[in-house]
Amino acid sequence: MENYYNVQYGFSFLFIITLIIAIAFFILKTNSITAYLLFAVALAISLNFYSLSISVSNSEVKWKMGLGLISGTIAVNEIEQVSSVSNPWYSGWGIRQIDNGNLYNVSGFDAVHIKLKDGKNIRLGTNKPNELESAIKSKLSE
Repeated sequence: MENYYNVQYGFSFLFIITLIIAIAFFILKTNSITAYLLFAVALAISLNFYSLSISVSNSEVKWKMGLGLISGTIAVNEIEQVSSVSNPWYSGWGIRQIDNGNLYNVSGFDAVHIKLKDGKNIRLGTNKPNELESAIKSKLSE
């Protein structure tokens, strides 16, 4: 049973990618193979990073980015601690290495930091950090 579900879209990220594609076609000309290659790479990046979906059920926390090629699952019983945090501006968007773990983010600076019992850390970017934190904490207390 799924108790929490949220999708955050990376509109700023998509705007930047679209701008890069437009500039590439303008500068490199429409018939340039480089422009087509840049378009293909930008499209692949867009399809994988346009959104971050997070769900919390009785037994696990799941997330997937874009079409789902990048995803993850954590069993609730593996979680030691959870808290809402604000990422620094330089942490950027996408997947980043953090202290003994990873950050998954498509927009903004808000996230939920999950510390696992094995010492690993995971940060999930979200536009609703308090709701996600509460959903996970409610499963931890069950």
